[in-house]
Amino acid sequence: MKRLIILLFVALSLHLVMDAQTYNSVFPIANTVSNRPEFVAANVYSTQEYMGKTIYLADQIGLYDSNGIFRELESPLFGSFISFTYVTKSKAAYNGAWNSGAETTQMAFHPGGRGNHYGQNSMKEEPNYAFCFNEDNGLSLYDLNTLQKVAVLDNGGNIKQYASLTVFASSDYTMEDYIVIVGQQKFKIYGTLPDTNGVRAISYSGAEPSYFGINGQKYDEPQQGFDIVVDGQETKKIIVK
Repeated sequence: MKRLIILLFVALSLHLVMDAQTYNSVFPIANTVSNRPEFVAANVYSTQEYMGKTIYLADQIGLYDSNGIFRELESPLFGSFISFTYVTKSKAAYNGAWNSGAETTQMAFHPGGRGNHYGQNSMKEEPNYAFCFNEDNGLSLYDLNTLQKVAVLDNGGNIKQYASLTVFASSDYTMEDYIVIVGQQKFKIYGTLPDTNGVRAISYSGAEPSYFGINGQKYDEPQQGFDIVVDGQETKKIIVK
């Protein structure tokens, strides 16, 4: 019996080591009300550097959720999972100022600030969002629980365009989060709008593009030379010959 127990322990130990070899990084999931930690174990296969920021790309992740369940997710469904900066705050002070907060590098997040939005008696599953990058399809947002695409945020295929991808979390799930895409010649701002069912739509501007010269002059159409284009929530530089 003792020999059998030892063999079972060795087998279990080897299984854990083999599983661990699939992953090489761990990213926390902040803003959760669970008693358990939530995190993403990731197999980071590539990193990119831009303007002092490190971008992590993972081809496989394992999601450890608030129920203590570890689920493996393959990224070929979406593209590569891409890291982002997650900025939190507590309830705002009377004058609207942020009175505390934290910043982490993450691979997934709960939309709407804090987790467990639906209450203890609800059977609904807490959304868990992740960004995925593909050179052909750009940047998209997915819910890892349903494996459904939430939104296409950008169609740019240059990874450095997403170097400062940041989520500014609200202090309550009924409030709006902000997703800011900043990188090489890229600037976009999105808001996530909650509704009573916990589904969060992505807001964007459909305004006509505006054109500006290098000195700030506004034009109705692009001018020959260097132009700055503000198209909805995106700002970019173009050269017209």
